[in-house]
Amino acid sequence: MGMQTGTICEETDSRLKTLLLAGFCALLLAMSWVSPASAIIVPTTNPNLTDGKITIGLREELGKNAPEIERILRKNPHVRVGWPSEYEVSADPESPENFYLIDMEFYGASETYRRWDQGPYTDQRDTRTPIFVGRLDDGSFATDLDAEVRKIMRRKALLSIENMPAFRNGATLDIRYKPSSENPKPERFLSLLTEFPLSLKVEVLEGNAKPQFVYVLMIKPDNELQWVFETASDDPIKSGQSVYVDYGEKGFSFDAPGRHEFLTISSDDPINPEFFASARTGKIDPNDCSSLLKKILCGTITGIYDPTLPKVIRVGTDSGWSITRSRYYGSRPPVEAVGGGEIVGDGFAPWQVQIYSNQTYTASQIAADKKLGSKGKLLWKQKPFQRYHRCGGTLIAQNIVLTAAHCVAKGPTAGQKVLKVREVRVGTQNLERGGEKYRIVSVVVHAGYRPGNPKDDIALVRITPKSKRVPQKPILLTGNVRGFRSTGAGDRVQILGWGYTGVIKRGVRGNDRLVAEDGSRQVNEAKLRIAELAILGSSECRGRKGYRNVVVKKLCAETPKTSEKRKTAFSCTNDSGGPVIRWHGRKKVQVGIIVWGIGCGDIENGKQNPSLFVDLAQYTNWIITAKRRISQLEGDVVTHR
Repeated sequence: MGMQTGTICEETDSRLKTLLLAGFCALLLAMSWVSPASAIIVPTTNPNLTDGKITIGLREELGKNAPEIERILRKNPHVRVGWPSEYEVSADPESPENFYLIDMEFYGASETYRRWDQGPYTDQRDTRTPIFVGRLDDGSFATDLDAEVRKIMRRKALLSIENMPAFRNGATLDIRYKPSSENPKPERFLSLLTEFPLSLKVEVLEGNAKPQFVYVLMIKPDNELQWVFETASDDPIKSGQSVYVDYGEKGFSFDAPGRHEFLTISSDDPINPEFFASARTGKIDPNDCSSLLKKILCGTITGIYDPTLPKVIRVGTDSGWSITRSRYYGSRPPVEAVGGGEIVGDGFAPWQVQIYSNQTYTASQIAADKKLGSKGKLLWKQKPFQRYHRCGGTLIAQNIVLTAAHCVAKGPTAGQKVLKVREVRVGTQNLERGGEKYRIVSVVVHAGYRPGNPKDDIALVRITPKSKRVPQKPILLTGNVRGFRSTGAGDRVQILGWGYTGVIKRGVRGNDRLVAEDGSRQVNEAKLRIAELAILGSSECRGRKGYRNVVVKKLCAETPKTSEKRKTAFSCTNDSGGPVIRWHGRKKVQVGIIVWGIGCGDIENGKQNPSLFVDLAQYTNWIITAKRRISQLEGDVVTHR
């Protein structure tokens, strides 16, 4: 699918030739995936872009997998294997079967295997999370790598048209925090906290002869595209006029840290809104690619060159459109709530599992629930995974899951019933896709557990695949790491879960928990989230109302004091059974299980109601003996002391 690039640019006005060769021609070359044979190499441009390839290197930690990975890289027509590299393939030091692309431009890329956002906090605003590109054992590496390479090429093509003098600065973009009663006139920052509501201001500059139709495209840190503003087809913006974009109650926000690039496109003529809708999927109706501007955008977004582009492209102040670029950085707050906080990076928690109900609702049951309105479970407003998610858990050995006892031994799951009504999903952090279903073979519950009481709220579950088996990577426990000290007051821990995200007051029960304190509707999150908390001393925890008699063999935690102006961090409904981890160097160690709390993160008398976790250091021997016992059971649910 090549193109004669020399013909396209050879008749361009000489005043623009250098700029076009360095930028616009690079755009056309990258979007059409040309082969080196048809490329123009200009000394001042990046040859990795102009010949349609990305240089990727291999890191030594790939070990015995390096030859196969190199073979796949060399087979990809858009990749050059070599050095200096733009990206490098690395293996996860904890799960070496998982492979990642590391962007070598970002700070610290050469000094580390990889940098996880959930690791020790850094305010380095250009941190870029390594990109997960699959595995060899399931055949996903080649296809996932190719998909990521194409996104990288698309990003390069879009950004190659930055600020050419030949392009009019038709419109500008300004992004700030959304005004509030506490901050009615936010200052402008280039670095903005993730998940915080933002406002967009679009201004058409003076000097435009016609009102402008303006469109804003965001390139996310993971190279995905998102249209964030579209002018109405019957309401262009006049010269010198500004428009403030209102995204409603939820607002617009960065959902990940890192570099966010914005292309502000202004045009004398409107662009069909269906073009923007279809562009989100990468599938565009050719009928929408009529004008020169739209042909360029179509080709860049889809990677398919349009042969009807004219041989001579004249770009000047009379071209009727312009594109300008701006850049903002998303930076994560030191602490956020689990839901409403940070989405966990791909591959961060391969040991995390979901415990879900396999008892599906019928259409008539959902219809009956809808008639109940706010008094029902709001099933009709929920996605399937939200209806059936119940708890989290962690793999601590092959086919053995550690979780809270109340997830598998209370109410509808008590006794043998759990073997029929609960299953486990392994191998995904996103409940809307991926992973494999496992049935529960046997369960061992601590003999001291009593439903309704957090005492000894710990259990083991043995699982077996219902169909396809997925590779398992158990997490380390406190008793498995030499030199790991017990968790105590002041330590920072991190919790992970798919549970509710809003604050819930003390005493709110049943279906009333479906509505958060701020009135928003509670739902289980599709993507696994993480939060950081600080451990309270036992005496401090006992002093909180309702916690006096529940802290034995527990860890008690709240939002760190350094985050008083941030959202509170807490565990909530359906986070139960999930892990509480601490870092030991580069290793993640599970130190607790999420089990209990009064409400969810509510503040009473100036103090937060803490989250309560099983302290695994107190159950090391129980886990060892329970693992031995459960491996011998088949179809049994037993207690064990």
